Amino acid sequence: MTLLRRGGVLLIGLGLFMACNIGSYEGFRMGVPFRSQELNSLDCGPATVQMWTVYDALFEPTQQQIAQYVGGSTYGLSEQSIADAVNHFTNTHDAYWDFEAYMDYEGFMTRQITSVDNYTPVIAIITFNHAVILNGGDWHPLQGQGYQWDFVYYHDPLRGRNRRRGSSEWLDINCPPDGVCEQIISSAASAAWGSNLATYGEDVYDNSGCGSGSCTAENQY
Repeated sequence: MTLLRRGGVLLIGLGLFMACNIGSYEGFRMGVPFRSQELNSLDCGPATVQMWTVYDALFEPTQQQIAQYVGGSTYGLSEQSIADAVNHFTNTHDAYWDFEAYMDYEGFMTRQITSVDNYTPVIAIITFNHAVILNGGDWHPLQGQGYQWDFVYYHDPLRGRNRRRGSSEWLDINCPPDGVCEQIISSAASAAWGSNLATYGEDVYDNSGCGSGSCTAENQY
């Protein structure tokens, strides 16, 4: 499993699980289908729930149906409303709004990666108010110390499928220093996070070479 700390290395300690789901260092994709948010709307929240629902091979609701269920509109949904919609429309019924102050991001990011490793989507709130859904990442091996997560892939319902961020860049937009870390995540899928964090301790950190200002902005895979 993987973890991170600003200024260090984002490690994927695959040895933690005998049957870890994350694949080889060439990359890992969960296979979440992509859906765009409806034109001229703020339906990023319903669009991410829609993607999660299709990923679970369930009947596909419209973004309008998702918004209406939680009493939202094209003016957007709250984070709690997105969690409520996930619990209603997908096979995940224990999703909750997970948030931390940025100085406590180690546990937050450990929960996120633990869920991805269990093939369960995570809806991340980036740049304070935009919902996207994780779809995997790229890693390389670190001489018997697990794997380093170099890039994160996510579907952005406004900007396109499999957007790519360096892991340090991802930390900056999902856990901004002047804001909070926020995500919609399954309690069961991320339940092992405490053990993962205890196992890796201070080796939970990020050093992808893509810190603020050291990479080009956003690349599309």
